[in-house]
Amino acid sequence: MDQRQRPRSALPCSLSGEVTVYRPLSVSDISPLGARVETAEVLRVDSVRAFRLNLGEQTVVLKGRIAHASVRTLDDDVVVYTSGVEFLDVPPLAKAAIERFLTRAGTSLRPEQMDIR
Repeated sequence: MDQRQRPRSALPCSLSGEVTVYRPLSVSDISPLGARVETAEVLRVDSVRAFRLNLGEQTVVLKGRIAHASVRTLDDDVVVYTSGVEFLDVPPLAKAAIERFLTRAGTSLRPEQMDIR
């Protein structure tokens, strides 16, 4: 039984692509410009990823470029990677949500750290 709502066309050759799969991460520092994250998987430098961040009362999804990555800890069965993320095209509402989160968390940023260009 075919359950498709729209017909599909068979391809004469293979087509490749990628899918974004959200994996748990830990954020060790953040600003409206970027963040440092820790993950179980390595994030390739210069790759662009989607990040869903739970800011307490609000969740934002931001696009970010991996600026640098390294192994933070290497134990018997556990590898933790740390990566610097530069946020790209931050919407004003997401910038405001990060700033509210930082204010509630009691952190302070210098004015030049809060300017998104």
